[in-house]
Amino acid sequence: MSRRRRPAQKEKFFRHQYRPKHSRVEQERDIPATDYPGATAISLQDFASTTSYEQRAEIAKAYEQRKSGKLQLIAGDMHLELATMAFGLDERMNHLLRAQGHWQEVLKKEPVIESRLRAAMQLAHLGIYKSMYLARQTPDASDVQITYGALLDLGKEISHALEPNAKIGNDRRGAIVGVASELGIMQLLYRFIIKTDSHEWAVMPSLLSEDHSTGTHQSDLREGWDVGVYEQYSASDQPSLLFKAQVKSSKKRAEELRYAPGIAVIYALHDLCTTGEYMLHPSTISDECFYETFSSDMESVGEVTKKLDQREQLLLDILG
Repeated sequence: MSRRRRPAQKEKFFRHQYRPKHSRVEQERDIPATDYPGATAISLQDFASTTSYEQRAEIAKAYEQRKSGKLQLIAGDMHLELATMAFGLDERMNHLLRAQGHWQEVLKKEPVIESRLRAAMQLAHLGIYKSMYLARQTPDASDVQITYGALLDLGKEISHALEPNAKIGNDRRGAIVGVASELGIMQLLYRFIIKTDSHEWAVMPSLLSEDHSTGTHQSDLREGWDVGVYEQYSASDQPSLLFKAQVKSSKKRAEELRYAPGIAVIYALHDLCTTGEYMLHPSTISDECFYETFSSDMESVGEVTKKLDQREQLLLDILG
C-alpha cells in the first residue's frame, strides 16, 4: 500500500500549524458516547444490539415520527442500515430514499451545526451507498470523485465553524472537532483511491450499529468504529470489510479507552503530523486537500501535496 513519493521540495509553512493554548488542547472533548445530541444511549443500543430487521424497523419508525432535526438524523441513519438488511432491491432502494429524505430535512431545519455536518457527510456518500448497498459493488471513479468533491466542500464549512472568532461553546466545538477529524481521515483515503486508481476499495462512515457496537469481547474493550474501508477484487464477490478505524481528535482522555483487536485507533491531530509539527489544527487536512485541488499556485501546491502524501502514508501504516 505504499505510495511513490514526489521529489522533495522546499518546505513552506502551511497556514495551520496548530499549538494548543496554555499547553493543553483548546477545551476540546471527544464526541459523546452518542454522536446524536438529544438521543438516549439506550435507544441507540437497542437498535445496535438486535439483528432483527422487524425490530429495527419499529425503532426507526418511532424516531422518524419525531420532528427534531437531531432525531431525524438518527432516523436517516437507521434507514440506511435497514437498506443493508432488506431482501429485495426495491425495498433497499425505499429505505435509502427515506434515509436521504431525513438527512435533507436536517439540512433544512436544524440550526445545530454538528447535526447538519453529519447529515451533509451522509448525503455526500449517497452515491457510494447506492453502489455498495444496491449494486453490491465498490463505487466507480465518477462516484468517488463526486463524493470527494462534496467532502472538500464540507471541509470548508467546518473550517469556517472552527475559526477563532466563531461563537460556539466548548461542547459544541468538541463535537465539530470530532466531525473534522473523521472527515480528514476519509479525505485522505478518498485521495489515495483517486490518485492510485484503487477502485477495488470503498470508504464509508460506519453504520449506526457499528459505531455503537456492544460486541462480544470482554466488557472493558470497545467495539465501535467510525470509518470502514472495504475491498472487492472480483465482481462475483461482495465487498468485504478490510479496515476498521476509530478516529479520535486528541490523545487526552482517549488513551484511557481500549478497543478490540482489529480496530485501528487514529489520533488524527497527533498521528498524522509530519516532521516539525507538534499538533494539527482540526481543519489542517481538509484545508490542504482543498488547496491541492483548487489552487493555481503550482509551487505551493507541490509542497502541500508532499505533506498530504506523508500524512497519507502515516495513515496507511496505522491501518496496517
